[in-house]
Amino acid sequence: DIRKVITEDLIGYDSMKDNFNLLIEYSKDAGFNELSALINSNRNAILEESYFDSTEEIKNALDFIKGEEEKLNFLLKHNRHFQFNGYIAEQKNIVELIEKNIDISNWELKQKYYSDLSFVYFKDFFFEDSKICLKKLLDVTKNKNVSSITIKNIYNIALFRIFFYKQRLAFGPFLSIGIMISLLCGNLIIDKYYGFLERLFL
Repeated sequence: DIRKVITEDLIGYDSMKDNFNLLIEYSKDAGFNELSALINSNRNAILEESYFDSTEEIKNALDFIKGEEEKLNFLLKHNRHFQFNGYIAEQKNIVELIEKNIDISNWELKQKYYSDLSFVYFKDFFFEDSKICLKKLLDVTKNKNVSSITIKNIYNIALFRIFFYKQRLAFGPFLSIGIMISLLCGNLIIDKYYGFLERLFL
């Protein structure tokens, strides 16, 4: 049950370790010392999770997984793992693997894929990619039931937006604006600055 809790997103976290520490912190604050001690003594067993760090290993492992949903879950899990660790190239490879190896003509699988991807893109600040995925998700769910996983991912996007921007406001309005501009237009700013340095020194 504890493993299930910490594999979920808690206040924008998707790291099992961060969620585990959050659980320990709050159980101590609430005075649940026995629970805190029990969780802490089983830390290694609770946090034990296997990931592959190369797409080649993931491809090989994929051959031994049966069922489209199981394969999709396996790839989405690694997509989040790469997102959390900042492996953008590997993330792109995972998306390619999903589109090549998984038959997402099934609307339920397609819904899971686009809702998960839109959340991961949003957390990586790829807001345009997230919007594209959300638009596809709306098309998929039109006149169909929306799964609890989709609702959770949409809720997490909203929660992450509120929590993230609220955190940044603590820095003061001008610094907050600077942080937002650098996140949204970082690549453009870097390119312009590099061009300026080139003209100045070359």
